[in-house]
Amino acid sequence: MEHPQKTLRRKVLHLLYAARLKDPETGCVYGREFRDALGECDFALAVLAETGHVKREGHQYRITGQGVIAFEENV
Repeated sequence: MEHPQKTLRRKVLHLLYAARLKDPETGCVYGREFRDALGECDFALAVLAETGHVKREGHQYRITGQGVIAFEENV
């Protein structure tokens, strides 16, 4: 059985991937959108930012190129 945080990180990347696919230059998701869609996910976002999969700019989060590749390899 997969750890709940791993599942949550995958869902976070999925939301960010979809936003970037829709708007490759500025596709981002706001922190409150994550909470509305997934509940509490601050830890998951922090881990993804620390590993370079997500970039945070204020209250906006954007998937990085590294995050896109990681997401696509694990779909």
